[in-house]
Amino acid sequence: MVNYNMYQPLWDSYSHDCKEGEPTVLMHPNEEQRPYTMEELINVRRRPFASRWYITGLNINWTTVWLRSHFTDDAENKSPTRRIRDFVKATITTENEVAAKSILSDLLTQWFEMEQSDYYSLACMMGSVLCDHGEGISFETQEVGNDNKTFMIKSKKDEELARLRFTRLMHILFSKISIERFLVKDDGSNIFRLAYCLSQILDYKNHGDNFLTVILKSYGAALTAFVSQLTLTAYIILAVGTKAHESLDSNGGEAFANPEMIPLALLTLFLSGIFILPSIRNAAEISKFYYHETRNFVHPLTVMDYISNIVLPLLLAVFGFLVVLIQSQGDFIEGVLNSTALLFILDIDDILPNLIDIDSTSVVRNHLIMAALRELEEMRDLLELDTENAEASIGDRVSLAKKRLTKKKIDPIQFSDLLLTNFICGGSDVKDSRTFAPYEVKGKRKLPNVSNSNFITSDCLLRRVEWTYTTGYPLSSKPRIGLLRLWKLGNKDEPYEVREIGERGVAYSGEGAIPIDPHSEVLIDDPHQMSTEVFSDRIAHIMIKYNDEGMLNKSEEKRHDRDDALDELNETYSIDGVYMITCFEMSDAVMRLRICGSKTATQFASAMHYYSLWDVDPGAERLLNESSSKSGPTNRAAAKYDVAGTSPA
Repeated sequence: MVNYNMYQPLWDSYSHDCKEGEPTVLMHPNEEQRPYTMEELINVRRRPFASRWYITGLNINWTTVWLRSHFTDDAENKSPTRRIRDFVKATITTENEVAAKSILSDLLTQWFEMEQSDYYSLACMMGSVLCDHGEGISFETQEVGNDNKTFMIKSKKDEELARLRFTRLMHILFSKISIERFLVKDDGSNIFRLAYCLSQILDYKNHGDNFLTVILKSYGAALTAFVSQLTLTAYIILAVGTKAHESLDSNGGEAFANPEMIPLALLTLFLSGIFILPSIRNAAEISKFYYHETRNFVHPLTVMDYISNIVLPLLLAVFGFLVVLIQSQGDFIEGVLNSTALLFILDIDDILPNLIDIDSTSVVRNHLIMAALRELEEMRDLLELDTENAEASIGDRVSLAKKRLTKKKIDPIQFSDLLLTNFICGGSDVKDSRTFAPYEVKGKRKLPNVSNSNFITSDCLLRRVEWTYTTGYPLSSKPRIGLLRLWKLGNKDEPYEVREIGERGVAYSGEGAIPIDPHSEVLIDDPHQMSTEVFSDRIAHIMIKYNDEGMLNKSEEKRHDRDDALDELNETYSIDGVYMITCFEMSDAVMRLRICGSKTATQFASAMHYYSLWDVDPGAERLLNESSSKSGPTNRAAAKYDVAGTSPA
């Protein structure tokens, strides 16, 4: 039995705070299987699809962050969000520094250790919430004239500033997740980066004291590796120079190169190139790591890292090739040993942490938590903005907050996470038979293979998605998708089609596959943009009238009128941009469908990188770059939240 009184304060808060031009639709817990009322069905048509949040001071059954989907304002969400609300409350509402720091460290630790699919689901949802600096989030306000102690912000006029602050707070988390992924999950750490992490941990704990201890514990191993690599490389260069000098002194009597060693020398050059490429490819990540921490590139460990991983490998590739090539005739074992030694020199900084028993994962994560706490302390100026500028207008304070985001290089990213059917939102769950991953679309056009992948391939990227709903149950709050059409990015051929098996809910006829069953209620208008068009007076009158008299009335005349009204709503809807399927389940029809993406390829790629989502393979990366170059610069007006250049097909 549902306790409606428990949820009444939430319904009141929604009606007070969520006034973005869309009606509120609330499905009480344990009632997810019930059909919509006629009023709810009309309201659902006017709601957007992008996932949004409503953060409240109310704590109902341990829920304080409410997921707003197209189908309901209290969608069931399995992602861990309660501590995010606690973090927002401690930093923005109560400005409790002790609580804020404790929660921040907890959040980072939880996100570091979270199951991968659970993190991806949460990050996709938050990407939609943070779209264009938090346009997808609403906060519970303090009601005027009411002693409401559960509010998050004082009034609606403070919401834009709160959204900007929320964006800044989440940037602290996501920037650290990005670095942790590079250093730990992608094995991007070496002795120089770990030494820097250790120095910052020790310095933070000692507040600058015991400088000698910091130097010995953190810089000692890094200096050992750097001097070793530098010395060994220098001797190799000297060996080649000495051989060249002897060859010149002999007046051509002694050959400089040994033709027998050419295959081994070429192999050494090839293997050296394999070692160099990751360093060059990760140069941007390395720069981001040091720049994010030091705001400059003059730190001694930065210089050592770049010399060790870019300059020395290039020198060793050239002189290593030559040192193998100049081996004496018949001295094959010496050539093999030299080739192996050259590769060992390149790897000294990577293997040294294991030799001296440094726990890379713990060091990196501890450092990132300390760095996040320092960054939170730097935010005091932003959080104390109201106190320092008590007489400043809200517009001035918002403008200043935007400038600070720009200074931090926190650019707005247009990204949407869309639940196209009504189901539990979360990562992969064996018990719920739910998989959350990128899905590839391949195979025949009429019988496509929609299967999940562990990373984003070119077959995952879609430029257009069309769908039509179907249900055999009038006013169902869980409609299925009876017709799904998918156009792949960079492919101008006919779309892939996924149709309802058996056509029990929807029948199709003709080349255009027009749904003709009036029971297949379509419950949406435009998937991004809130509709300003409600049902026509004729449709609304018929539906409300027959809802009052009984929707299942068997009168032929009444059924004919009702079916005509529902048939007008049965259209195919579409969305364009760069999207991919992240959850797909089909039996007779598509029961679960969740997609995410952006209006442009540039924004899509930015979102994948910023939120540390799935890896993008070279083929998909090339396709995104080609699409970006064709589309030109991002049109910010067209990329804003809840704006789509699409309409019913």
